[in-house]
Amino acid sequence: PWKDLPLIDDGITWEQLIASRNTMLAASDGKISPDMPDAIKQPILTYRQALRDLPAAYGYSTENEVDAWKVQFPEQPGD
Repeated sequence: PWKDLPLIDDGITWEQLIASRNTMLAASDGKISPDMPDAIKQPILTYRQALRDLPAAYGYSTENEVDAWKVQFPEQPGD
């Protein structure tokens, strides 16, 4: 039997990807507070930094730029 595989959206652009990344950053804004224990706060801070670093990590606007559809977002803590 054939297995249905999810289609890859190879039509996504870097601009759309960055807009999604910005939405993910905004959604995580309220998830940390200064009085949180570091064990809870640090994974969120690490996640947010990985989101910020995403364009550079995949060579956005460089000669080594990875196609936007190949970019993998970091996993949100607690998911």
